Order: sequence, then C-alpha cells, then structure tokens
Amino acid sequence: PGLGFGCAALGFLCSALLSRGLDVVASERDDGSAPLLDPTFGHCAQEALALMICGNAVANVFDGERDLGGGLVLRGITARPPVGLLSELEALRYIEVGSRLKGPASPLWVV
Repeated sequence: PGLGFGCAALGFLCSALLSRGLDVVASERDDGSAPLLDPTFGHCAQEALALMICGNAVANVFDGERDLGGGLVLRGITARPPVGLLSELEALRYIEVGSRLKGPASPLWVV
C-alpha cells in the first residue's frame, strides 16, 4: 500500500541513509550543510544519487579523488558500481562522468 502513495523514492532514500549510517554519510559529503533534497522542486542532490547507486554519499561523478591543494580534496566514485550514470551535463561540459559510472557491472544506467 505504501508504494501507491508516491513515497517509494523517499522511502528508498531513507533506507539507504539509515543503512549506510547518518554519521558515515555526513563524513562522506563535501558540504554537509547543503540539503539532500531540493526544497523547491524535490530533486535529490548528487550525494543522495551516488549513495543509492554506489553506496557512498559523494558529490562528484568523476573517478577517485582530486586534490585541489590547500587541504581541499574532492571525492568521486571509488569503485565500479552495479548501476551506471549518464548525464547530458557532460555533453554541455559542466561535469565529467568517470569511466566507473559509464561502465557499470550491469548494463543499466540512470540518465
């Protein structure tokens, strides 16, 4: 009955957050003050999407880590996920999707 009321995606996100652990998710995020859900449109943040796809709440879709100097390290995808991700923002050169998300273990992608 709960799936018929439009809350399945929110339930899935809550399950992923609680399964990973709220403290662990908070430590993985680049900016813990940013919301995981957009209050205006209800879109989820990249960290929430990465958590559901890869199991880690990282804000970036590139492979590995990037050291920007001055103690600032951006974290991306650390391992090949079961499901991939493709984005039109890459064609517009706003982001770079790493090979791990482009070549998932299964031939399934979130677009």
